[in-house]
Amino acid sequence: MALESERYNITWHTAVIRLGQRGINFISLGLCEHTQRTAFVAIFNPDKPATQEALRTLLVKDVYAGQNGCEDGTRCLDLNCPMNKAKPENFKQYKIDTTEKLSNFSKNMQKFRSDLKLQINPKGGNYYYEKPLLIIKKNKGKTAVGK
Repeated sequence: MALESERYNITWHTAVIRLGQRGINFISLGLCEHTQRTAFVAIFNPDKPATQEALRTLLVKDVYAGQNGCEDGTRCLDLNCPMNKAKPENFKQYKIDTTEKLSNFSKNMQKFRSDLKLQINPKGGNYYYEKPLLIIKKNKGKTAVGK
């Protein structure tokens, strides 16, 4: 007898956060219908050729989860999800190499979702922001956050 998996949609908020001024990068957040939290992130520069990061917002539309866990549990940022199996080595592209850095990164992404009041569409989808809702600038070693 096969174990049943359920499908959960991902709602992307593309380019919702901008990082810095030079080499402008944007953060997109993928929200999971199952936990209602940030599960995925994509950081990219829209002025450069498409990368795997940029394509993630187009390709990751849903996840399947069941008794055996979630198919994307190793790449999920919702560390509170019981099906999460994320480890620092799965996030090397974000310079995460310790459990503490992964935990802090996850907390920040969850806080952005909450602070920006990002909603989940039960059907999934992709919301694109021409102007980011949040700009994060580094200035002489300090981080300034503004809307």
